[in-house]
Formats: sequence, structure tokens, C-alpha cells
Amino acid sequence: MKHFFIFLFVLFCISNLIGQPLDNPQVITSQSPFNFSMWGNDNEVRNLTPIGPIDGIEMQRGSVKSTYVLMNDTNGGYMIRCYKSTNGGINWSTQFATLSDGKAKQLKTLRTSDSIYLSFQYEKVVYIINIENAGLGVRQFSTSLNIRNYDIVATSTGTFYMYYVDFTSAQLYYASSTNFGKTWGSANSIVGSVSTPKAYTNSSSGDTIFVAMYQGLQQDTLKSPVKLVMQRQTSPGTLSLIGYRDIDTNTSYMKTEFTVAKMANVVWVLYCQSISGDIDLLCKVSTNSGFTFSLNATVAATNKYSEYWIDAKHLGNLTLLVSLYQDSLQSGTANNTTDRVVFSTVTTANPTSFATVFPISDHPPYWSSASFRPRIIPTNNNTNFAIIWVGKDGSTGKVYFDGSYSINIRKISEVVPGKFLLYQNYPNPFNPKTNIKFDVAKTGNVSLMVYDIKGNEITTLINSKLSSGTYEIPFNSDNLSSGIYFYKLISDGFSETKKMILIK
Repeated sequence: MKHFFIFLFVLFCISNLIGQPLDNPQVITSQSPFNFSMWGNDNEVRNLTPIGPIDGIEMQRGSVKSTYVLMNDTNGGYMIRCYKSTNGGINWSTQFATLSDGKAKQLKTLRTSDSIYLSFQYEKVVYIINIENAGLGVRQFSTSLNIRNYDIVATSTGTFYMYYVDFTSAQLYYASSTNFGKTWGSANSIVGSVSTPKAYTNSSSGDTIFVAMYQGLQQDTLKSPVKLVMQRQTSPGTLSLIGYRDIDTNTSYMKTEFTVAKMANVVWVLYCQSISGDIDLLCKVSTNSGFTFSLNATVAATNKYSEYWIDAKHLGNLTLLVSLYQDSLQSGTANNTTDRVVFSTVTTANPTSFATVFPISDHPPYWSSASFRPRIIPTNNNTNFAIIWVGKDGSTGKVYFDGSYSINIRKISEVVPGKFLLYQNYPNPFNPKTNIKFDVAKTGNVSLMVYDIKGNEITTLINSKLSSGTYEIPFNSDNLSSGIYFYKLISDGFSETKKMILIK
């Protein structure tokens, strides 16, 4: 009897569907799963200029994906401000503002299996906040109150490892916390004559931590050798030393900054090399988990620009993303030709072949001693990503967010349609995946959103500038319950909504 009523329900829903009859699925040529050629508009996160660094992170709870952007912003009397978006970065609201005015030296987000955190340094002390539950208070890293600079990572066990340089001795230490920063273990000395540790771990590739640093400090710190220390977690809170590696021991030129990343058995150490005033982004590569660095690569090196303010994050298990600021060092006001935020990608299959950089900023970045480094935010369960930066809107610096919504979108026809059209999804009813096809009659910004039966927005599938043609994008309902949902297409004054049915 139960099956009979379900059958009647399905027939009833199908008979009341809005729109055209179901289309037959089209045969589409297989494409790369990562297509970064289309981006959305620059969305304004904050309309004032922060005084220090920014960072961001995404967290999914049920069917809701929330993106958080955090910044050192004393406008209004607070040191740390957090903004939240639940619709793919289109709209933002204040999540929290905490602590009184002050200049934070560093900000870094990190995640465990079920929570996200912000760490930041104020004067010589590091603090940690639970981003979703800031009311729990600000936790102070208590092992040392005399920190010059630091970095922090979280392993698959949820253990935090804090790497810090003592302000007085220039000694590198680490300490661990197995309760999300509430309490910390004792300091463990690693190596001396160190500055600016940069730590990276990728739990999907094993709980090995890679820490790049200046080691063997010269009178000009930026000319110091760049070295790497590798440690492996043997149990929560305990690390064993794997070894040290020389990355760049030349002391005749500056390495203005560096970072490290790892996927599978590939390790990249990226660094900005400055010779005769021009800054290029280069890379040392290991294909045996860091035991030897025998490969060299160029990420970005042009005569027109200096490349700096780098960030690197892994996307899925195969692709590394690198964002950077290209600065022409022009005199006068920055514009989208002279100053731009760009990104490049590289894969584990071809670890030295970085893609040509792709510009994404409509509002040009600009140099500041506040170090407005653009930051990558992996989104949509690490299958998409966004970049945040401080850009110019006229004479005003603002915080912007721009996301790649097009990783799974496919352009199936170049023929210019006579009108905008939203097709019925197929299959329908569906479980758990369906496809949505639409025609774009005129190049412009296109938005495609999904809503539940109460009108609550579930997700933004795309909010990007698309050229005319026919497109298809998949929708995955893994985290949704059975029921009726709606999807809505908006572009150039056109708006259409259709109904779809999820039956699990």
C-alpha cells in the first residue's frame, strides 16, 4: 500500500511540473573536471579598508554552505571582524566582531573534521577563535608569550600544531593541542637562527607536516637561505622528525616570501625571487614526498609585472591552486591593466607545468604595508574555490570576493539562442543527481539558484558572466531530503523558475 501511494504522489507531482516536457539527455563530449575560464562578479564583502591581513574559509552544515571572511579591521573599534555569506558570496552579513582596536600581524584559518577556527597574532601573543561560536571566547596560546612570527596547522586527528619563532632567541619551536587550543603542551625546540615559518599539511596525503623557513639568518633576512623541515605525526600531539632539506641557499639575492604545499607524493616550495628590483615567482619541486628537490619550475615571471603576495591551496586530490598579485610598479593610480589578482594551477601528473596565470579582479589590488595578501578559499566541498583581496573602488580600498562557479558547468552549444530559456531538469524525479540546461541569448551575468519549498535558498549553482550559448550544469542533492525544490534562472531582465522532485 505504501508503494502505491508513493507511485500516486510521483504521478501527481509530475503532472504539475512547471515548464516544458522532459528533454532527452544529450551526449556531451568529456571535458576536464576543472574549467576555470568563467568567473563571477567581484562581490563586496566590506566597504572599508582593513588595517591588516585577511583570510577566509567555508563550512557546510547540512545543505547550507557558509563562507566566512575574516579581517583585521579597526573600523568601529574592533580588532577582528568576521563576515558570513550563505549564497556563494553574493551577500554578506556580520558574523562577529571582537577585541578592541589593534594591529594583527598574521591571520590564518584552519579546520578540523567538524569545526573551523581563526588564529591571529597581536603583538607577541597568538590567539584562537572558534569562527562559528565566537561566544566561546578567545583562547590564548599559552606556551609562549614572546613570539616573533608563527604558523599553525590541524591534522586529521584534530590536533593543532603551532610553529613559532621566539622573539629573543630566533629559535623555532612547536607545541601541540589535542583539545582545539584550550590547553597546549610544552615547547619542543626544532632549529635555531630562524624566521617566518610557513607550515602545510594535507591529511588526505598523510599527517606529514612541511615547514619552510628562513634558516641561517643573514644581516638582510630576505637574503637568508630557505630551508624545509619535515615531521610526521606518530600519535595525536606527537611528532617525529623526518629531516631537513635545502631549498635555496643562495645569499646574493632576496627571497621576499615563500610558501609550501603538498599533494600525493609531490611537494612544492614556492618562493619570490628578487633580482635587480624585479620579483618572479619560482618553485622547487619534489616528486618523492620531499626527500629530494631535483625539479625547478617557473610559476610567473614577466618583464611587465613583479609577482608577489602568494597563497597556495590544494583543490581535491589532483590540483594545486596558486594566487598572487601582479604589480607593474607603475606611478599613479592602479587599474586592471597595471595591477591584478591572478591565479595559476598545476597537477600532480605534471607538477612543473604551471598554467598561464588567469586574472580575476575587476577591482585592482594595490600595495600596502598592511600586506593585503589575496587568499584562496576552497569552496563547495573542495571542488570549487574563491579568492578574496583588497581592491580599489575609485580611491577607496574595499574587500572583495570572487568565486569560480563554473567548474562543473559545460557549454554544449555555441549557437546563439533566439531567447533566454530554462529547460526542465533531467532526470526528474531524481536521486541524488540531476542536470539543468539553459540558453543564454546575450552575454552577461547569469545566476542560477535552488530553493526549497518554503522559498529558502539552498545553493547558488552559478553567478558568473557567460557568453551566449547553451549550457548544462549538474545539481547534487546528497545532503537534501525528499521533496519539491525550485530552480531559478536570472539574466538581463529575464527570470524563470521551474520545479523539480527529489525522491530518496
